Amino acid sequence: MSKYLDLKSSLLDKAAKNHLPAVVEFEIIAKCNLDCQMCYLKGIHHEAAPSLLDWIELFQETVKSGMLYATLTGGEIFLSPDFIELYNALYDMGVKISLFTNGTILTPSIEQCLLKRPPELIALTLYGASEETYELVTTQRMHSLIFSNLARMKQLGLPVLVRTIPIKPVFDELDSMIQQVSELGLSLGYYLYLSVGNEYAKKWRLSPKELIEFESKIRNAFPAYLDKVKSKGFHDCNALKNSCFVDHRMNIRPCSTAPIPFTKYEPGKFLSQFHELSKEWDALEVEACHGCSFQDGCISCKARLLLEKGIQECSPYLSDIAKRRMP
Repeated sequence: MSKYLDLKSSLLDKAAKNHLPAVVEFEIIAKCNLDCQMCYLKGIHHEAAPSLLDWIELFQETVKSGMLYATLTGGEIFLSPDFIELYNALYDMGVKISLFTNGTILTPSIEQCLLKRPPELIALTLYGASEETYELVTTQRMHSLIFSNLARMKQLGLPVLVRTIPIKPVFDELDSMIQQVSELGLSLGYYLYLSVGNEYAKKWRLSPKELIEFESKIRNAFPAYLDKVKSKGFHDCNALKNSCFVDHRMNIRPCSTAPIPFTKYEPGKFLSQFHELSKEWDALEVEACHGCSFQDGCISCKARLLLEKGIQECSPYLSDIAKRRMP
């Protein structure tokens, strides 16, 4: 495995130097069977999606442009009526595929699809340790079903990764979540940033002090796995160097977090659009980070700065986190 990871790292480094989109994340559906209170897709779940043919034509073009690795995300990807056809088509183009899911759906046909053509990774996000917390966060009591599906994925030998997000309902049950994940023989990954896009995100976002405790608890519980994981910040960002994001409207963007710049995909022009967006992204000069003495603890990136205070000014929230995370 280490030889493969070394090869992957080398390929991505070369792609970044040559500005080739080796990694593309596709938001293939905006619809979800959960209704997470802080979700950025809230309110647009019923938009019409591009057709199966539209996506496959885009996949073909991104492969020709240099794509080696793809992520399928949503919404909930397994709700897409075209998921199996999309997945099989992408896999058969020679692409390594990661899947982002909420873990609520695992049908026999999906199982057979993933066993026949194994993904590189299935990343499943948890939102609590109880039915009550799931109902609070997602409006659905799905905890038992999700853990049953997790156990099934593990039994089938599928490459599943469990992760969670830094919100207060999760923080309040974090010890129980760690125990439940450990009992399955899995490790718990995590995000460290939540934007304040709506009232629930504002109410539930962890304070910098809570966030440090959140991270510390998870890392202490799973040191063998998480010691290999480094939180990426501004200087590690490969957005529009070797990667990009295509949303459910087929807009090309730097990443799923960045609101700008973006452009509507035009068939036959993906690579040139990627390069034009790259120039716009590079032109967003980050004055706030110049000479900062807390960069070793910082989780800032252009996208997060844009969502917080703008590209020219450091966010007090992100600044406090950086100071608290310093080695």
